[in-house]
Amino acid sequence: MALDGLSRRSRFAAPSDLVFCTETGGHLSGDSIRDAFYVALRRAGLGHLREKGDPIIPYDLRHTFGTLAVRTAPLTDVQAWMGHQDIQTTMRYVHYVPRHDAAAKLTAAFDGLPDAQRVPSGYRTGPI
Repeated sequence: MALDGLSRRSRFAAPSDLVFCTETGGHLSGDSIRDAFYVALRRAGLGHLREKGDPIIPYDLRHTFGTLAVRTAPLTDVQAWMGHQDIQTTMRYVHYVPRHDAAAKLTAAFDGLPDAQRVPSGYRTGPI
């Protein structure tokens, strides 16, 4: 709901404007972002996440976004969204995630090959 309201605001709605900004459209201070983040954690009943050995910090939200985004969007899009100059920076968010449908997708890809390019049944192409 809150994000939807931001998309309908009359001020600071240009593509180059900040989504979260001060009343004058400027950058929020790190302190105000941290304070709001920790208040939100407490209200959500997650305040205990600040007390563990590796406490949650606002930057963890960025890492979570990057990790989830690379699963569904082209890497170059995620690079642009996150403002990375170098694609190698974006690559840190790419983690191997086993997919339950990987075998079916691979089979479908090979089913589309002409017969001349298919490997005959029982023929090994790699090391034994």
